[in-house]
Amino acid sequence: MGKILYLINQPLDSRNYDRFGIQKWVNQNWVVEIWDLTPLAYPVVWNKFHANRRELRKFYGYYSIKSLNQLRAKIKELQGVKYFIDLASTDIYSICTIIALKLKGVVRILQGGACIPSQKTSQRLKRRVIQEWESGLGKLLFWIFCGCFRKLALKMIKPGIGIAGGTESLKNLRDAKVVINAHSLDYNMYLNIKNSPSRKRGFGVVFIDQDYCFHTDYDYIGAKSPISPEKYFPAVVKTLKSISKQINTMPCVAAHPRSSYQNLPKSVFEDVEVKLGITGELIKNCQAVVAHNSGILQLAVLFNKPIIFISTNEIENAEILQGHCEAFAKSLGKKLINIDKDLDTIDWQKELVIDSQKYASYKNKYIKTYNSPEKSSWEILIGHIT
Repeated sequence: MGKILYLINQPLDSRNYDRFGIQKWVNQNWVVEIWDLTPLAYPVVWNKFHANRRELRKFYGYYSIKSLNQLRAKIKELQGVKYFIDLASTDIYSICTIIALKLKGVVRILQGGACIPSQKTSQRLKRRVIQEWESGLGKLLFWIFCGCFRKLALKMIKPGIGIAGGTESLKNLRDAKVVINAHSLDYNMYLNIKNSPSRKRGFGVVFIDQDYCFHTDYDYIGAKSPISPEKYFPAVVKTLKSISKQINTMPCVAAHPRSSYQNLPKSVFEDVEVKLGITGELIKNCQAVVAHNSGILQLAVLFNKPIIFISTNEIENAEILQGHCEAFAKSLGKKLINIDKDLDTIDWQKELVIDSQKYASYKNKYIKTYNSPEKSSWEILIGHIT
């Protein structure tokens, strides 16, 4: 059919291969090329990926870009590509690559995003400036330069095609020449599992782990995790056991797909079972979901599962996380429970309440464009440009 280019800044493991819909293009006889800028833009993330013994998905056409010379060569030799899918963040290397591709006449395709309600604070810019200043004058000046460059560059990298996934995503696609009505990437997962047979033995309470203590997202912004393992994990385990005891069921942890708990000397979740790679199935078959502010909560909304939102003192005091859990809970008509406080007074049964109107509103805002086709957003895109 043609040739499609992906621009990414996270290693192409099996999860991303599926999530980014690579096989959908291959099945339609498209040639797929992937430029992974992680080694160049975020070497710490790249090195940790391999240090944690995680594996890249072998794929012909995948290129890990490790130097500017290699990137220049790939841009120079690029032929036969009319479209590229921008899944990279707006770091300086990604922006320069996007500008170069657009100058060659390649149309930028942008996923709308906006799957999580955000909490905006007036102090965030001030805190970031202080953080960069504490890292040194050179880093502060470089950060200011990147910010100015990014603001100017945004005018040059307007998307030709935007993929909408709810009304909130349209805010990110105002400058797109064409907007395709589709849905979020997690809705693709929902379509894959909604009609699959339910497991006979399920876990009633599922905690959606976000790897708060060790997540590589901190490495993308050069920050350390504000959450200490010695405080966080015991509090989560205590909470899961308290909930499961009251509602008479078994708890489990749906481990974050990028977590490396298997490399630790003992389980941080004690005797609570930890499951990896089946988060969607666990949510579909559970009685209740316990979480902070994970994007995968879209599945809990779609499967109409009650959500218990939890936080800790450290989460509420962390500048990088401040307000996000509360904003998510509020959007679904729920309250945020601080699990560092006394849990004996909490009636967990009363927390298993769903506000149907809030759930419907959330789906409309963050998950699915009204009346979009019931098929993968990648298939919708392929059909549009074919």
